[in-house]
Amino acid sequence: MLERILTKAGHEVFVESAPDSALRAAAEKRFDLMITDYFMPGMNGTELLVAVRRKCPETDVIMMTAFASIDNAVDAIRKGAYDYIVKPFQNDDLLMSVQRVLERRRLERENRYLREALAKRSGFGRIVGTSAVMDKVFSAIRKVADSEASVLITGESGTGKELVARAIHETGRRKDHPFVAVNCSALPDTLLESELFGHVKGAFTGATENKIGRVSSAEYKQ
Repeated sequence: MLERILTKAGHEVFVESAPDSALRAAAEKRFDLMITDYFMPGMNGTELLVAVRRKCPETDVIMMTAFASIDNAVDAIRKGAYDYIVKPFQNDDLLMSVQRVLERRRLERENRYLREALAKRSGFGRIVGTSAVMDKVFSAIRKVADSEASVLITGESGTGKELVARAIHETGRRKDHPFVAVNCSALPDTLLESELFGHVKGAFTGATENKIGRVSSAEYKQ
């Protein structure tokens, strides 16, 4: 009956008569959705659900049963079922549940494709650009990423100097260390040395404890 309903609605349907064969088919064919009963010989619906979610996490599961209880429904959802349908059901209710699953999966695939396409276009997750000039910027970032040399980044305000600095940091060997951004112009002259390089207790009036400077703090792994 389900095969007729779903095929008529335009879906490609595979039918298996036992849980173990359904699990093997799911592992081989990687279905978008599995619809399973609860009471079955050899393995109940919850056991099949857990096995499918473990072996085929990309396959969603709708469970149906004629012996509904709140506990069973909550347990099924908690263990990864997308929906829980009580028999007898209206065909439209089943089709609506199936459509919700497939629409969510379509959006997930579309989002994944767009993220991958954006990553390929930009070269760096936080910087987007496809021009020849940006390609040169990306090339320069890759060249200096693992270098121990100091890197000076210049440009007008708002052009993305800190984004480039972060890209250098996240691409190279420094990625496991903190990225410490300092606005030097916002630091008073009297505190600049202490903020950058730290101080020990008693070094000057008001130095009540040892302080690690911004430069040293960037050396600690996260």
